Amino acid sequence: RCAVWRSTGMLALVCLLALGWSSWSRAQPDSYALTIEGAGNFSALLEQYLLIATRRGELAKQPERLRSLVDRTPEEAQSILAAEGYVNAVVQVSTAGDPIEKIVLRVAIGNPVTVRSVNIRLTGAITATNAQHVPSADSAKATWPLKVGDRFRQAAWEAAKSGLLRELLAGMFPAAHMHRSEASIDADLLAADLDIEIDSGPAFRFGSLEVTGLKRYPESVVHNLNTI
Repeated sequence: RCAVWRSTGMLALVCLLALGWSSWSRAQPDSYALTIEGAGNFSALLEQYLLIATRRGELAKQPERLRSLVDRTPEEAQSILAAEGYVNAVVQVSTAGDPIEKIVLRVAIGNPVTVRSVNIRLTGAITATNAQHVPSADSAKATWPLKVGDRFRQAAWEAAKSGLLRELLAGMFPAAHMHRSEASIDADLLAADLDIEIDSGPAFRFGSLEVTGLKRYPESVVHNLNTI
C-alpha cells in the first residue's frame, strides 16, 4: 500500500508493504498472555506481585528483559508462596512466540507449613508486677492469634508479634522491645516452631498530680475531671 503527498514542491512516496508491517507489529506487541495453572486461590496473589504480571505493558516492549525475568519467575513465585506457608511449592514456566506472546506458569503448590509449637517469654520488670491488666506469658500465649495447627503465614507472624508488643507499649511498659523472635521452619515435616522473647523494660507509673495556673476554678475541678 502506497501513500503520495506533495510538500513544498517535493513529491514524497511512502510504501508500506503489508507483510513487512505485519511482521513489525508482531515484534512490538502491546502485551502478552499470562496463564497461571494449579495455584488455586493463590493465582490472584501471584498476579498481584509477579513482575511479569504487574509490568506487562512495559516488559512487552523490552523482549530481552522480559525473557530474563521469565527465567527468574519460578524463584519469585516460590518466594511469594513460601510467605503463605507453601515452602515446597514447585513452579515451572513455559513461553510461546519470539518475542514472547504467551507465558504459562504451572504450579504444584503442595501442603502448607503449620505451627507446631509456640514459646512466649516475657522478661524485665513485668515479671515482678502484680498490677491488674498486665499480661503474663501465660495470658499472652492464650491470646496469641497464631495457634498450634494454624497455617504459618509470614504476614500473620509479623502481625502477631506486633500486636503482643503493642499491648505492652500501650500500658505500663512504653520501653518494651522485642528481644528475640524466631520462626524455625522444618521444610521436611512442614512444621514451624515459634519463639518470642519480649523485654518489658522498667514499669512507668504516674506520680502525684500537680495543678498550677488556676485563677477562676478550684483545684478540685481538675481532679474530678481527671481520668488518668
